[in-house]
This record gives sequence, structure tokens and C-alpha cells, in this order.
Amino acid sequence: MEKRKKIIVIAVVVILLSIYPIYYYLIPRSELNLLVKYSECFLSKINLGAKFDNSGTLRVEYLSGNITILNSTDVIAGQIEFKDISILPHESYKPKPIQISGDHYETYYISATIEFYCGGTQYKKNISFHTKEPEQNQDWPLKLC
Repeated sequence: MEKRKKIIVIAVVVILLSIYPIYYYLIPRSELNLLVKYSECFLSKINLGAKFDNSGTLRVEYLSGNITILNSTDVIAGQIEFKDISILPHESYKPKPIQISGDHYETYYISATIEFYCGGTQYKKNISFHTKEPEQNQDWPLKLC
């Protein structure tokens, strides 16, 4: 009887320990996240960067679009562009960040237009947000699919 309990406990532990690797590596899923980073630094410099993280098991293909920063008068202050990028499963892509000159007390609007394919499905996303004072460093994590 006790030997049977040990076998059942061992089997349950093995099953529980194998659930995460099976989900993480084997079950097909698309999961693309975007992190947009805004930071202000000395001498009226503003940095804008982005990172795409493919945490799914399917390849992201033909990732194209732009991330634009506009000042309060709707003038484009800077833009990050990317075209036809492929991201393998569990990999990341960082487009080249930009640095602009601007007033730290101004509200900036950031918009992203992104298009990509993953798992045979086309995704199109239009996202926008704005800076909030007095925060000098802001992050916007977004789940794209």
C-alpha cells in the first residue's frame, strides 16, 4: 500500500514539473509584447526606445511599422521605423532608439502603428498614449497578440 502511494506521488510530481516546459516550448501560441520606454535626461534631451518580445512558440514575420513622438502642437518630434523584421520564438528585437531635444514640461503624444503576421494570422495595431508630468521615466508594456 505504501509503495503504491509513493508511485502516485512521484507520478503527480513528474506531471506537475512537466506542465510548464510543455506549455512554454511545445504548445503552439502567438504572444508578442511591446515595451515602449520614454525617459528625460539632462540638457533637454528626451529618449524614446522600444523592445518587441516574442514569448510565444510561433515565429513573428513581416513586423513593420513606426513609433512616433509628437509634441503638444502635433508636430512630429521623432520617429522609430522598422520594416520586414522576423522574430524567432523566445527572442527579442530592439529597434534603434531615438533622442530628441524638447521641453521636459511639455506633454508628448506617442503613437504606434504596427503590422505583423504570426501563425498565419495578420495583426494590425494602432496604439497611442501620452506622457504625464512630473514623471521623467515612463514605460508602457503592451500585449500585441
